[in-house]
Amino acid sequence: MKRLFNIIAVCLLCTILVGCSSAKSITNKEFGEILSKEGYQINDASSQYKNNNLVEIANVASKDHHQIEFYVSKDSSHSKKLFESDIQIFGEKNNDTIVTKDSKNAQVYSIIRNGKYIYISRINNTLVFAYVDESEKDIVDGVIKKIGY
Repeated sequence: MKRLFNIIAVCLLCTILVGCSSAKSITNKEFGEILSKEGYQINDASSQYKNNNLVEIANVASKDHHQIEFYVSKDSSHSKKLFESDIQIFGEKNNDTIVTKDSKNAQVYSIIRNGKYIYISRINNTLVFAYVDESEKDIVDGVIKKIGY
């Protein structure tokens, strides 16, 4: 009985430690390298945000019929504002399928609406954004998993 208690205590401790761990963000350079290997064309879109104080670097990875955007902000507070701004744009409607996750240094929001899949993920001062046809969801999710977002 004591052994069972110890096993349960260890499992509970591991669950707590894993749940409290911080997500690891990638750099702009890593984003470009990983997605280039996956066949994406990487374009610098930073100039489009020169008057936006929330975005310092913006890259767009394009392939086939979809694109994945990567943003770097000055700090976490700026990326949180960018994340919240994006969510406000898309809002919540009836019959939406919404997934949200929050952790110590990260947030995820994804939604399927009217045949479109929207994915927004923030880790530290970075943000990943995708707005694609629902048929491209699995492809985008696979790439997002590879970059850890």
